[in-house]
Amino acid sequence: MSAIPLKSVKAVRERSGGRCEVVINGLRCQFKATEIHHMKKRSSGGKKAQKDLHSPKNLLDCCKGHHDIIERHFFEEGNEWAKAYRISRFNSEVTK
Repeated sequence: MSAIPLKSVKAVRERSGGRCEVVINGLRCQFKATEIHHMKKRSSGGKKAQKDLHSPKNLLDCCKGHHDIIERHFFEEGNEWAKAYRISRFNSEVTK
C-alpha cells in the first residue's frame, strides 16, 4: 500500500479548510478533518485506477466518525441509507 503523496494531502486539506467534507441533508459536518478516505478503493486495480488513486478528486477529507461510517459502506453508491440522507461531498466551489 503506497502512502498518499504530500502534494495530494496538501491539496485536499486546502480544499477542505481542515473541516470534514461530508455533507448530510445539505449540512456540512463541523468536525475537524483528521483522516483522508479514498472514494474509489485502493483495491480497484488497473493502471489508470492506480494512477488516479491519490488524485485529490478521489480523496475525501473527513473526521474519524465519518471515516469509520464510510469504511462500513454506509456511503456506497446506490446505498439506500445514503440516498435517504442525501450524503455527498462538500464542494468548495459552492459553499465555504
